[in-house]
Amino acid sequence: MAITFDKSAKHILLATTDVVTTIQELADAIRTYEEILNNLDLPQIMIATGKDALGGSNFTGITLVLQDGWKIRVDGVPAGETQFTINEGNLTTSDASSPTVFGTNVKWEIQQSTSPTLVVGAGQSTGTRRSMNV
Repeated sequence: MAITFDKSAKHILLATTDVVTTIQELADAIRTYEEILNNLDLPQIMIATGKDALGGSNFTGITLVLQDGWKIRVDGVPAGETQFTINEGNLTTSDASSPTVFGTNVKWEIQQSTSPTLVVGAGQSTGTRRSMNV
């Protein structure tokens, strides 16, 4: 997975071969990029929340909010129409615009999800765990 950055265009670049990317991979790459000395002058690129314990081995998912006009783009043009998927969390922007940049032969799928939840009704000692991907 090679995630690079175009600082002047505010683009997070995915390689044409990286057709599936997780929210965690994006968050890790952005934090690493922000820590580089030459980038310390940048406003915060993202806000990420999540991984709160729900009990047992259940945790909330990651929500990544791109800040200040940053977008995700494919670096280059794929040979043919290619679907790029971002999954395992939620991706949005601070201004409610699309978090991705459309390009030639690029088709985006962002698999937003809700976190697993524990629901306990009155008089019940155990709950029902639900998970839903939208």
